[in-house]
Amino acid sequence: MPRLWRAALAIAITLAVWVTTPVTTENGGFDSDAAFYARLVDAPLFSAPPEVPPPYVYRVLTPRLVSWLPGPLLARFRTVALVADIATLALLFELFAAFDVGAAAAVFGVLLYAGVFWTLKFSFFSPGYVDHVTGLLLVGFVYLTARRRYVLATLVLAVSALQKESLPLFGVFLAADIVATSGNRVTLRQLLGVAAALTLPIATVLLVHLAVGVPASGTVRNVLREGWRLLHPRFWPVFLQTTFSGLGLIPLALLSRRQECWAQCRRRPALVVFLVIAAAFLLGGVDKGRLFQYALPVLALLAAIAAESLAHELRGRFWIWAVVFLTAHFYLGNYLSPIGPRTVFLAKLVPEHVYAPAIVHLSRLYLARDCGIAVAVFLFTLWMVDRRPAPLQR
Repeated sequence: MPRLWRAALAIAITLAVWVTTPVTTENGGFDSDAAFYARLVDAPLFSAPPEVPPPYVYRVLTPRLVSWLPGPLLARFRTVALVADIATLALLFELFAAFDVGAAAAVFGVLLYAGVFWTLKFSFFSPGYVDHVTGLLLVGFVYLTARRRYVLATLVLAVSALQKESLPLFGVFLAADIVATSGNRVTLRQLLGVAAALTLPIATVLLVHLAVGVPASGTVRNVLREGWRLLHPRFWPVFLQTTFSGLGLIPLALLSRRQECWAQCRRRPALVVFLVIAAAFLLGGVDKGRLFQYALPVLALLAAIAAESLAHELRGRFWIWAVVFLTAHFYLGNYLSPIGPRTVFLAKLVPEHVYAPAIVHLSRLYLARDCGIAVAVFLFTLWMVDRRPAPLQR
């Protein structure tokens, strides 16, 4: 697919979500954590306003970008989200091209990424968050690593320290890819690249903390608390629903062609390192659905590779399967149904914050719905594959 067409598709998909997504009415559009980022916009850089606690006070990149724009504050945040989302989808197309994914599978993979609620939809529903720029940095970083542009990837990772203090830990992924692609002999240049990947982003995090002057607190406690929750039997049904919230039907796409996905991971083993790091980040907070964002670039890539295999197998019937699959995926991402009041929003998408018995019951109904949709789509996939045309006889 020509690059101009890829850019046009990225713009069209993002604009379609932008014009159809209303902004939350909570706190004037700045609900929950978004209120902290809004306060950072007019504050001097690294000034540590007393009303902004850590770790939000360290995440200065998106508020700084917003501060450079004119107009009402909410509109400025939406503008940054619009540009970031377009750039993210355009870079996803480039990432897929780096792995020789065909046009049809690339479009499918981009739509899978966009169909997750916490990517495009959430960036316009609650534009005061910083997740859209985080997604752009992650996709750009993975793309540069895939193209072996390691110096630029290291610089992007260092800049990402101004966005989220956890992102520089992906330097381990970058270092692993440098080593894996070096062959049997590691040169001095590659050793320097590994050292820079592991130290420069972390050093930037430390410098930001020193500049802000507010000590970080609670990180170890949060990790231990989330790790302890894994041992509770009631955690897993909630986590299953959160998986639908954070990934939609992407796991089904991977399961449909798991051998091809595993083969790609064996060819580029650093992808496994990336996913391990992303999985560890699930211990970073309560909102698991949003935390799945860290894994989305690589999972979307593997899903596109799986779709490429299915496209060859299903041939002309591929888009019949893809339309059904994507319709269900977008439905789970709340693109085809209203988000609803806050209680419904929590029950569907953030079940970790559901405590009232009536809402817990509603959340379980949504879990049953999500599981039913997933099973139906999986059976449909198996049926489509079983009905593939017989190979031509010579």
